[in-house]
Amino acid sequence: MDVIATDKQGKPVTDLTAQDFEIKEGGKVQVIDSFKRITLTDDRFDPDPARAAPITSMEAQQREAARDDVRLITIFLDDYHTRLGNSMAVREKLARFVTELDPRDMVAIMYPLTPTLAVTFSRDHAGTAAAIMTFEGRKCNYT
Repeated sequence: MDVIATDKQGKPVTDLTAQDFEIKEGGKVQVIDSFKRITLTDDRFDPDPARAAPITSMEAQQREAARDDVRLITIFLDDYHTRLGNSMAVREKLARFVTELDPRDMVAIMYPLTPTLAVTFSRDHAGTAAAIMTFEGRKCNYT
């Protein structure tokens, strides 16, 4: 679980520990098994190309995914259970979300029939957003 902690002025709070957090699931407090503080620089507007290298191979994907400063995001587009109108309503917001991600973030799109071995991550956020804009739900469309 990623957490971004800021004070009332919007400045990062950098001295938090696991004891400063409480996680509940179904109303029950859960034990925090591991905690790692990762400090990211805000280089979205002038990113270091070495830290946001394009994903050009499975080896690069595995290497980059293992880094602490990289978030992996999978977007599941359930076309079977989404009506056309609902897919049209959500896709622009979802595409905007992807284009505003940090350049280091890696994103994959998955559909109900996508095998897990076929899921690949990309840093091409514009390309991913364009793919999301083609999403069309087909619930109740039996043709």
